[in-house]
Amino acid sequence: MSISNSIEKRWSFPPKFDNRSGQIELVGDIDAIAQNLEIIVNTRLGERVLRSQFGSRTHELLFESITENMKTYMTQSLKESIELNEPRIDITDMRIDQPDVTIGKLSIHIVFEVIATKESQNLVLPYYLPNISL
Repeated sequence: MSISNSIEKRWSFPPKFDNRSGQIELVGDIDAIAQNLEIIVNTRLGERVLRSQFGSRTHELLFESITENMKTYMTQSLKESIELNEPRIDITDMRIDQPDVTIGKLSIHIVFEVIATKESQNLVLPYYLPNISL
């Protein structure tokens, strides 16, 4: 991910080790937030035993037709999930589009502000759904 970083460093997710030094790979705040957003999108709600509210409802939509109503519901659902599970940011804009209607790939565009630094960031996450609306 090509997102700028702040001062604090954390373990990357999934954890990676540098082959030469054997040290754990560290990422800055912004990259850690971006990784967490991707984890939220790709984790089923209730999948984490001790954090049942962590995750999103995107998997519930896996076999739904890709319509404007579905994209609106998915956007609202993701906003709620992110607001609940990522307290370091405020979402300023989110939209979901389908760049190519012949494949079931959606692009999730998230514009957010890091609360601690007031830094604005843009993240695009791909999400694949089978295209059954043709």
